[in-house]
Amino acid sequence: MPTMQEVCDVARIPLNDDDKDRYADATLLGYLNTAIRRAYVVRPDLRFGQYGVPYADLVLGDNFPLPDHLVQAAADYATGRAHAIDEEAADAERATAYMQAFETGLL
Repeated sequence: MPTMQEVCDVARIPLNDDDKDRYADATLLGYLNTAIRRAYVVRPDLRFGQYGVPYADLVLGDNFPLPDHLVQAAADYATGRAHAIDEEAADAERATAYMQAFETGLL
């Protein structure tokens, strides 16, 4: 089971941020926590048996709580959000594409 840090590292690949110069771990971690919340809205079945338990933000060392096949979808969400804060028009198009990949990846 991957950790949240490992999922952040997957999100860094298309961002060309291996050295963590552009995006702080805390920023990407926040995006991943939002992605998990969004995944629970789109796919409530992912919370089977935990419906009454409120979601608490995870830290970098915590295990990724979704099935392993959704790692890329969550990383795509974080990548899309990171691209959305950049000001270039090309990044806006990339952000939209990554957000669509997230939604598609949940199905």
